[in-house]
Parts: sequence; C-alpha cells; structure tokens
Amino acid sequence: MQTDELALLKEGIFASLEKDEINALAECITVVTYPAGHILQAQSGFRILLSGDVSVLRESMEIGQLQPGDGFGDWGLWGWMQQRVTLRSESEINVGEFDEKKLEAAIAKKLTAILRVLK
Repeated sequence: MQTDELALLKEGIFASLEKDEINALAECITVVTYPAGHILQAQSGFRILLSGDVSVLRESMEIGQLQPGDGFGDWGLWGWMQQRVTLRSESEINVGEFDEKKLEAAIAKKLTAILRVLK
C-alpha cells in the first residue's frame, strides 16, 4: 500500500486510530485496480476507495459520488443501499479490499481501537 493510500485510512471513521493501529489495518487490505467504466458489484465485507472517481447511480441517474477515503460494501456507508444503487468508476480507481479474517484478528488484538472507531 502506498503512503498516500495509507494516509486515507487516517481519515473519517479511522481518525481516532494510532499509527500502529493504522499499520495493522493496512495489513488487512489488498489494493485492487479497476478501469474506468467498471461496475462495482455488491459484495460482503468492507472496501475503501483509495483513489479515483466513483459515481453512485440509481436507475442510470447519478445521485452522488464516492471520494477517496469513503467506505462501501456491507460495512460501508452504502451497505444498506447495495441493492438500490450502482457504483461505477469514472476513472481508473484503486480500492482497498479488506480480508475479513485478517480484519477480525486485528480487531481482536485491539478491542479498544474498534471501540474508538465506533464512537
């Protein structure tokens, strides 16, 4: 994971985490690149947009945009809307995809960190 992508984990819901906790979180992520025009399918788990532009569409009408640092998937902002909206990359994008087993292990080691995130 590149330094600028790692920096995005320090924003938003992860802002309360310490440097070592951010580094542990980064160990749970695989970075995947998608081309412009790619439709991001609904999936279980959690993903975070690391770079690029993503449109949120409902019946082909743009209703929003995801910004780098925004989460999506079952755990993300759009989790409850996955069946109602489509996410389309408008440029080449990098997405951090969390490995749920690694994430669960990291959380188990740092329970106080997840409590800070939930607050």
